[in-house]
Amino acid sequence: ASALTIVLISTVGAPILRDSASGFSGLVHYTPPVSPLMQTSLATPNREGYRVGTGPVTNTRTPVLRAELPRPMYLRSFVYGAYQQGTWLPLIHSAEMLNQNGYPPHDLALSTIVHPFSYRFKIEPLQVGNPNVPIPGELLSLAPESNAAYYMNLGGSLVSHVEFPYPVCEGEAEMSSDESALDAADPQMGRLIPEYMQTAAIPEEVVAYAKEVSKGAHSDYAKATAILQAIEQNEKYNLNAAATPLGKDPVSYFLFESHEGYCDLFASSMTLMARAVGLPARYVTGYYPFDRTQDSEGRYVVKQDEAHAWCEIFFRKGGWVVFDATEGAAEVAGGERGTANDRPFWQAGWFIVTVVFAAAGLAGYVGYLGLGALQRLRRTWGNPERLMVKAQARLRTQLRRQYLAFEHEVRRSLGRPRRAGETILEYTGAAEGRLLHRAGVAKETGLAFVSVFYAPRTLDAAGVEELTAKVRAFKQTRRSSQA
Repeated sequence: ASALTIVLISTVGAPILRDSASGFSGLVHYTPPVSPLMQTSLATPNREGYRVGTGPVTNTRTPVLRAELPRPMYLRSFVYGAYQQGTWLPLIHSAEMLNQNGYPPHDLALSTIVHPFSYRFKIEPLQVGNPNVPIPGELLSLAPESNAAYYMNLGGSLVSHVEFPYPVCEGEAEMSSDESALDAADPQMGRLIPEYMQTAAIPEEVVAYAKEVSKGAHSDYAKATAILQAIEQNEKYNLNAAATPLGKDPVSYFLFESHEGYCDLFASSMTLMARAVGLPARYVTGYYPFDRTQDSEGRYVVKQDEAHAWCEIFFRKGGWVVFDATEGAAEVAGGERGTANDRPFWQAGWFIVTVVFAAAGLAGYVGYLGLGALQRLRRTWGNPERLMVKAQARLRTQLRRQYLAFEHEVRRSLGRPRRAGETILEYTGAAEGRLLHRAGVAKETGLAFVSVFYAPRTLDAAGVEELTAKVRAFKQTRRSSQA
């Protein structure tokens, strides 16, 4: 039964950027690919940390949100801080920062943008159990209804106060509209959040590689672009890339050995290499409507397989700027950007493994039941004495049931239950005045029960049937008197 339950739960509970982003006035040149990373840790905030390079995961086309946007945009769900042996950790904020009015990192990001492009957005979450709403750019304000229903978490997205179905989130956001203004990175963000400048946990070979490819760059923006191009030119995008071997750093393995991976490895490499040359950078997860699917109202229908990861670098006159090294990378045949691998669930590896283990468990359970039945059969087969004991037990159960029915019928007339220590004959005698003409039948039935209960003879089916008939007759006397 338990094994069958596992199969049923697994079956029912299992589910359910190709165009250029040049419309960002040159700020975001990079086309996010379909990501295979459909773990909860990518599609939704993961406060335990996010491990990269864990291997491909099946994509699905399940809609997760509808977004009304001026154009396809990066939708930021969560940002991470420190990198530690292949895992991105959530941000750690000081109590002083959390107790201030507003949120200093967000305020700084807005105030830094010199030439803002402002726009309105509406986002409707569709995924049960995921109340997070990603933000397209830097949030300026929320509509009154959305402000009452949502709050901003420390990871950079909005979270619903209410249960599913989650309300539409409507507000205004902005981003920089002038790429030419980008030159120097802004160290203020690194002072507010030191993790964005963290270099201690970056592998030495990654630091050396970042410095090598960016040497000669005349500005921070040029350094970031040089790093981006190095990753694009030397690494291949492959949705089917294998997991990083145990004991190896995922970014080092990606850059210097496998040279194949998907968006989390591209984004991690870009982020660590940017930090290695002194740029405040962060690893970001979220969505991008790569195929521009729109409903009848013109809203982008963002699907689960459009989850994505990218790097953002903080610049003095532009705030957070997206750097996505996946767009210019070569692709491995069969693992290209946009390749669908949302097979029917019964073909998925997780389902096959679940069924195998469940079937083994079910077979074991059935075998256990069969063995128990066989042992019981062996104990009773050819053993008349044991069969008689079981027959006697069944008859006593029937007798007990009839006795309780008789006692209940007497109680209907007497109006009270039988007291402790009161015999059935004493009980029927106490009810004699109220039973009237039925008293004789009650006494006769009570004597029959006493005879069966205390007689030395073996209980037989005929005796039980006789008592059943007496109880039935006693009940009938009440129905006759009422008629």
